[in-house]
Amino acid sequence: MAYKFPLALFADPSVISGHAQQLADLLNIPLISDPRGYQVFFNLTPNHLELIAHEENNKKPSSLRVDFTTPGNLRRVKNPHKELLIQAIKIRKKIPATVVDATGGLGRDAFLLAAAGCKVDVFEQNHFIGALLADGLKRAALAPQTARVCNRITLHIQNTVEHIGELCPPPEVVYLDPMFPERDKSAKVKQNLRILRYIEGDQGEDRELFAAVWAIKPRKIVVKRPLKSAPLCEIRPTYTLKGKAVRFDVYIPASFTKDSTPCLNSKC
Repeated sequence: MAYKFPLALFADPSVISGHAQQLADLLNIPLISDPRGYQVFFNLTPNHLELIAHEENNKKPSSLRVDFTTPGNLRRVKNPHKELLIQAIKIRKKIPATVVDATGGLGRDAFLLAAAGCKVDVFEQNHFIGALLADGLKRAALAPQTARVCNRITLHIQNTVEHIGELCPPPEVVYLDPMFPERDKSAKVKQNLRILRYIEGDQGEDRELFAAVWAIKPRKIVVKRPLKSAPLCEIRPTYTLKGKAVRFDVYIPASFTKDSTPCLNSKC
């Protein structure tokens, strides 16, 4: 993957050096003793991993880390069944036992799915974003109020297209969020979006992802879309659930004819 800025890992002196070097090797970036001169770098402390970005017109550096124990997240997952996403994944009005979040990102939706009672496999192909998500899940697993939810989540820092077919048995539902991260108007989401652009790299083609998901034959595919956008890959969903800013397009693969389904052939 190509990135606009050189990346490095800076570790707090109190962090065990072997752990810091292991993480730097995993991310394939240098471990540095002084972050000055780096516009973007990872900061590892005894408590968390975060991404730091020095942005133009901002006096203070921006930071991004995954934290599932914030009051906002805890409020969101307290009553997950009220969320439109949870309504969209239901099969005959029941929560599916197994769901794959094929575009994990920062894990907010995966955490919501797990809070609703699903066993969730999360795929995130970007190893930088995956490291932030892994750190957030690790810390949430130690917190009494979130540990039970984390026990239902398995993280795969892998390419979804290449590895989703290895799941056995295949999931009942696959969730896709090609519009990640959420594009609402909050300052925090806008900041997260800006910082993520430093490390996103090439995320691949939507058609390849959609085709790979379709090939494992889940009972349902749920795709998050901006409210007024075209359907993913121009394929009309079986039905749609609409919110104020986004909608969830729901596909039931068994109801489609063969010539109307996505495939890897660009002519499809």
